Amino acid sequence: MIGVILWSDKQERKAVVWCEDQGDLAFLGCGSTQYDHLDQLTEGDILEFDVKIDGDLRRVNNPVLLTGYTTGDVAAGLINNAQDTEAPMVKILAFPNPIPANVASDFPAKMAL
Repeated sequence: MIGVILWSDKQERKAVVWCEDQGDLAFLGCGSTQYDHLDQLTEGDILEFDVKIDGDLRRVNNPVLLTGYTTGDVAAGLINNAQDTEAPMVKILAFPNPIPANVASDFPAKMAL
């Protein structure tokens, strides 16, 4: 599965991850040596991982940090983007009313008599 870190605590080495299947969030607890190479995870980082079900929780298992993506403050980026789009320039295009097709003949209904 692929996910994005929404929140992380570098001191505690924990993170909350949004998953691509849009199911429950997954929790990453980096208390074991298995995650030592991921001690600098931060919000916006993209991971590939297995999901392990632990009672009612989904846990990140075998995480791999995907490279090639820029990281940053996801929350600030969303807020800045929302502020930039408060007064969008909108151009409305008029489209002609569609002419329904005659299903039996694939000709427009006006032509199929």
